[in-house]
Amino acid sequence: IKRLPPEEEEKINNRRFMIATEILTTERFYVNSLSLVIRLYLEPLKQDANSSKKPMLPPEDVPVIFSGWEIIHRLNTEFLKRLEERMKNWRYNLPLGDLFQALAPTIRLY
Repeated sequence: IKRLPPEEEEKINNRRFMIATEILTTERFYVNSLSLVIRLYLEPLKQDANSSKKPMLPPEDVPVIFSGWEIIHRLNTEFLKRLEERMKNWRYNLPLGDLFQALAPTIRLY
């Protein structure tokens, strides 16, 4: 196997780190956004539907509108935790693909 010149290898390694950092940043934003929707909309609507005499939405509509959100939030929170742990111990030869493979069976929820 032919090795790349050190400066070329460094460029590739830096690019891998930048891509991994972007994935981490995006996942944090996504999980935070899911958390906000659940906290600001789903939970209040569920509470209103179950306790109000005149709910904003019929109780049966809330789970339909937010179908899978809480599960997706839980899965992505776990994915984020694993990704953050991987990034804390970053080395250029550390893969990220296994984290995505572990999440892959749940993609149908989306």
